[in-house]
Amino acid sequence: RYMGIPQKMEPAQENENVENPPNAAQEPPEEIKEVERLTNEKKALLTEIRKLKLEANQTKKTIRNLNEDVDTLKAAKERQTSTIEELNAEVRRLKRENELLVAELFAWNQEVEYAKANGLFSLGGT
Repeated sequence: RYMGIPQKMEPAQENENVENPPNAAQEPPEEIKEVERLTNEKKALLTEIRKLKLEANQTKKTIRNLNEDVDTLKAAKERQTSTIEELNAEVRRLKRENELLVAELFAWNQEVEYAKANGLFSLGGT
């Protein structure tokens, strides 16, 4: 017997099987309906769990890719900062060089003016 239902129905005798005649379509007992409902709910939940695991894995991959992008950008920024520092150093060097050239030009100009004033220099030349 399963759940109170006879496995094999015998020909009906009087007062026997009055509630469940042998040829009548039987509704499964409430316990079986509940088990089926819970089984279906469990399947749906397992499907949802698999879906969420796939989404979590995809999210992890996305995070890894974004972290790699951040690392790449940080390295590029460091290179850029280094380049900017190098360029600033070059600008400072060129400014100093320019100041020296201006001072040298000024000194030459003074020598020319001195030579002109003392008749040591003439544009016409003889």
